[in-house]
Amino acid sequence: MKLLKLFVALMPLSFLLSALEANAVIDPNASVVKVRTSCQEGSATLDNCFTSFADLQNWITTRNPSDASPLLIEVGPGSFGSFSCNHAGISLRGAGADKTRLGNNSFYAIAGNLGCSNLNVEAVNADPFTGMGITWMSNGNSTWTNVTVRGQPGWIGSRGGQAAGCGIHRFRASRIIGIGSSATAYEDDCGEHWFIGSEISAGSNAGITGLRVGLMAKGGKYNVYGSNISAIGSANCGNNCNGGIRVVAVSVTGGSHVHIHGTGIDAIGSGPYDVAGIWADDNSEIHANQSAYNLVAAAGQTRYRIKDDGTIHFHAPYLWEQHQTPPAGVVSVTGADMAVATDAPDGQPHLLIYNANCSSKWYDTVTGACRP
Repeated sequence: MKLLKLFVALMPLSFLLSALEANAVIDPNASVVKVRTSCQEGSATLDNCFTSFADLQNWITTRNPSDASPLLIEVGPGSFGSFSCNHAGISLRGAGADKTRLGNNSFYAIAGNLGCSNLNVEAVNADPFTGMGITWMSNGNSTWTNVTVRGQPGWIGSRGGQAAGCGIHRFRASRIIGIGSSATAYEDDCGEHWFIGSEISAGSNAGITGLRVGLMAKGGKYNVYGSNISAIGSANCGNNCNGGIRVVAVSVTGGSHVHIHGTGIDAIGSGPYDVAGIWADDNSEIHANQSAYNLVAAAGQTRYRIKDDGTIHFHAPYLWEQHQTPPAGVVSVTGADMAVATDAPDGQPHLLIYNANCSSKWYDTVTGACRP
């Protein structure tokens, strides 16, 4: 009898829960929606909630967001599929770059397609594990804050080298990581790109089969401030080394314009190949001031701080810290590097300038002659 009374007492509550679930709705004009691993919170069912990006994007097609009718997507902790942006005015906000992952079992994590513009992404991890982190084929703008992007490559943008209408892309406090045997962290052929307090890094444990490149500028304008750009090579590259450069922090071609200031530039190799901090050609323009370099190569290999193969101008001055002798195995451009040597017979520090015409590559400004 007591059990029967308890059952009767609980019946209204069960009906109420069923009613809440039954009344859960998706507003066709919602300005804020949610993506969760479950839309059930305790006894309540969340309205305007989806458990998959596939369902969300079917709804977005009908919702048709725009700059005049923006949409905010709030994504909870967990691992989700890929997100394909085809509209303007969308903001995607996760629970944190270490809590919300996109790209599960997908070829890419986030895709910016034609029609995507003014996309704002915050606090997510775009990582499909084996695919591309972000693919950008749109001419629209994007903003990325506190995101981690990881893929093969991390970011790939390709719009046929268009001179105009390629969009502006801004990264703040973010990480773009390229993985794989031939890894590139960030690659694009046009547009305007800004990196503030961010990391652009290429490297993995796999053997090198091609190039490892941090930033690959193939056209457009690139601005990097207070950040780090790095490329890290493995010890193994099989038959693909051929004594050439295999690890490049910054590769500049296609008439790109690159500005790097207050940024660490690292090219680290451990196999039978050369490394380069900045390698540029094809009428590009580079300004890289107030930056620090970490260049490491295996014994007998060359470290190119900067390599100019045909730019309009390449301005990247650098002062090597004081040592008894100037850095060995470093190749640069005449007049671009200075070093302080402390091993002079007169007991005084001597300022040296890089000079390709000297057999030692260093001109001693005190003695007025090439260093032996």
